[in-house]
Amino acid sequence: IESERFNDFNEDLLVPWIELETIIKNTPQEDDLVEISLNKFPLNMKLYMDFKKLNVGKDFVIRAWMVAKSNNNAYNGSYEGFRCATQEYKVYAFFNPKRSIPLRVKKDPNWKKVRSGSYRAELMEHIFCDGLAVEQIDQIKDNLNKEYSP
Repeated sequence: IESERFNDFNEDLLVPWIELETIIKNTPQEDDLVEISLNKFPLNMKLYMDFKKLNVGKDFVIRAWMVAKSNNNAYNGSYEGFRCATQEYKVYAFFNPKRSIPLRVKKDPNWKKVRSGSYRAELMEHIFCDGLAVEQIDQIKDNLNKEYSP
């Protein structure tokens, strides 16, 4: 009887995942940036996230402006999506207020596997995801404020 149940499985009944359209309305604001302490980020740099634009979509993608600043005043902002279910990320846009064209939106961004041992893997493991499930916004913010041991 148990084996008959498996034979009844119909893959066509599964609902395929569909990514929602990502519209970039606003760039990160300096006053909204919160520093994130990660062990895997270069020591001569600091990573920030724009908390006001942090979003968990109905497609279960966490979208956030990430800003990296170096001790030498280099600035690199990126609007990124993180997908816990597949351990992937996508960069939708880049931002640098010092450039003549501060916002550059990527035409066809692609999902990429998060590299093991990277700061993105650390974000997903300790901040954004609970295994393969997406954390809720309030939990993500709590996780960002907690100390953890990788």
